[in-house]
Amino acid sequence: MIPLFKSAPAKRRAPKKSESLIARSFRWAAAVLALAILSASLFAPASTGAVGRAVHDALTGLLGPAAFLIPLWAAFVLLKVWRADEPGGLLTAGLGGALVLLGAATLGGVAGLAAGKAAWGGAVGTRLAQLSGGALGRFGPVSAALAALAVGA
Repeated sequence: MIPLFKSAPAKRRAPKKSESLIARSFRWAAAVLALAILSASLFAPASTGAVGRAVHDALTGLLGPAAFLIPLWAAFVLLKVWRADEPGGLLTAGLGGALVLLGAATLGGVAGLAAGKAAWGGAVGTRLAQLSGGALGRFGPVSAALAALAVGA
């Protein structure tokens, strides 16, 4: 029987230049250390000193509670790159993570506007919620109540 679809011949790829083990180890150590410092400054700002408190205040002031998703997203990207052993898809992960953070901040902003607490969305989430018609404008009272429920009001 003759196959209808023939598979394309395998392309020969040039062998990858291998990176030294020491350079790769330093890169991973720096990434894990940065993730640990970011996580500690967000989840325990009192134990990270003035810089940790400044990072915590800046991120939560900008994104509200959605800032706590940043270490989870960064850990996911690091694990994905570590398992694949190549940094493919970082642009997609970066844009997707940014959109998730903005969506979470907007959700917090909608809930904050509905409950009268603008700090829930941070500066960005509150502004995005206002630009999209406000908590009761386009979203309606039911969506605003669901957003408040999701935030934990």
